[in-house]
Amino acid sequence: MQIDLSVLGHAVRITTRDETVGRAIDSFWEPAKTEAGGGLDAKRRRLDYVFEAGRLYFRGEIVARADTEVELLGAFERHLLDTLVAAGRDTCMLHAGAASLNGDLFILVGPSGAGKSTFTRLLVQAGARYLSDDLLSLRGDVLDGAARSIQFDALTDDDVPSYYASCTLVDYPSPGVPPGGLRVPLYRAGYRGAGPLRLLDQRVVLLRLERGPAPLLVTLPALERLACLHAATLVGGQTYAGGLDHGLAFGVVWSDPEQALESVLGSLAH
Repeated sequence: MQIDLSVLGHAVRITTRDETVGRAIDSFWEPAKTEAGGGLDAKRRRLDYVFEAGRLYFRGEIVARADTEVELLGAFERHLLDTLVAAGRDTCMLHAGAASLNGDLFILVGPSGAGKSTFTRLLVQAGARYLSDDLLSLRGDVLDGAARSIQFDALTDDDVPSYYASCTLVDYPSPGVPPGGLRVPLYRAGYRGAGPLRLLDQRVVLLRLERGPAPLLVTLPALERLACLHAATLVGGQTYAGGLDHGLAFGVVWSDPEQALESVLGSLAH
């Protein structure tokens, strides 16, 4: 089984004979799936991964070992993301989500659990073009995203919160965990990765997200906006200057995400 992806402008091919591995990658990276490119140059630049006999190969070299291919899924994701970040040294790499709706490019920042995936999903449900819920790459005035499926923290019990009603619960194979013991909510609704996008064609709207009991929507001054971008930067230093340091910025404290996004969109309409 071969799965071809386009991730942050890089062609990625995964080869495996294990159906469980193939189904997992197909589910978790569905928006990034693409047709295979041809030609020797495309093959030379492609990021090739092979799952075989308890080993994960990257461009022919062993990068991880395990008793089964299933146990290598986590190693594959870590290696792929590390490789993408390393390849993006001449860009600005951000731990952030992004989606474009009606000419507004929403950049969603905050620590893990702040709501980046939640608000990305709401924007996509409203008709937004999807870039990523987790990893962005900015090169000059062009923004791209690692378009994996919008996903949330894994569930380990039978209780499923109501806000995952629109998600598919996908079994995530993990060492030491019986089948069905670790289920990841994925939002799968036929959306595709829409990057790259030119920032000059968009109004940038930065949302600093925070979950809290008392809803709050405030405009962020320029210094706080820059501080948010700096905190979200993985590599690239200040190269977002002139790219994402213009437009609007809001601090959003939320308990009801739908209500919070409605307030943001209402503010933008005035």
